[in-house]
Amino acid sequence: GVMTLVVTAALDGPAQGKKDLKNDRKSKKEQKILQVEYTSRLKNKEDIGEIMAIARIKNQVLGVGGKLSLYLQDSFVRQTLEGPEEAINDVIDKIQKDVRHTEFKIQYKIYRTTRQFVCWEARTYDESSHIDAVPLGAA
Repeated sequence: GVMTLVVTAALDGPAQGKKDLKNDRKSKKEQKILQVEYTSRLKNKEDIGEIMAIARIKNQVLGVGGKLSLYLQDSFVRQTLEGPEEAINDVIDKIQKDVRHTEFKIQYKIYRTTRQFVCWEARTYDESSHIDAVPLGAA
């Protein structure tokens, strides 16, 4: 649909030609890999389309991987984010301040030596979260 075109256009844009000065100064290898999982509830689950479309682009640019699960019946979000420490802290900070989220709670933060999530993916489940029934890391 239209959204795909927008996403593709944004990824093929001028960003590739430009060198990011910040990345030159501090190579990604020097930065620790941080993995954070949080849970929250969306005040309005209709917002998820826009949130996912923007996150997909931003996370790719920032080198952030992970997985977002949205449970439609109770608008419950569980997201694991992983990448360079600074980028992850920035993203978490923005989500925490985002008025579309409520009940934001960090579940864990760990440093990793290797990446578990290279890409970022998002899934919606047409059910309630039944939080206790969903094992961590389940697909």
